[in-house]
Amino acid sequence: MQEAIQEQERQRQEMINRIVRLRNERKTVFQQELDQQRRNQERLLSQQRVNNEANLSQQRQNLESQINASASSRESILRSQSQQQTQEWQTHIQQAEQRRGSL
Repeated sequence: MQEAIQEQERQRQEMINRIVRLRNERKTVFQQELDQQRRNQERLLSQQRVNNEANLSQQRQNLESQINASASSRESILRSQSQQQTQEWQTHIQQAEQRRGSL
């Protein structure tokens, strides 16, 4: 009888040990999968950051080009207007000198 009780206790202890071992194995696998997901997310975030920085850099270059083109165009317009105004003044001055000379 004592041997049967001891055998039952041994089997019970083996079952408990097996359950604990399986639980620990599942916990380890879960943690490994979680760590892998975390590494994947970090890798994706890093790649997104690199892509965002590249896009922002390209946008900045595009904006700078637009600003420079706009400034250059505005400068050309102002130069042309200035030359035209200067020419008009010179014409007025010549006309005024001609009128004064004819008086």
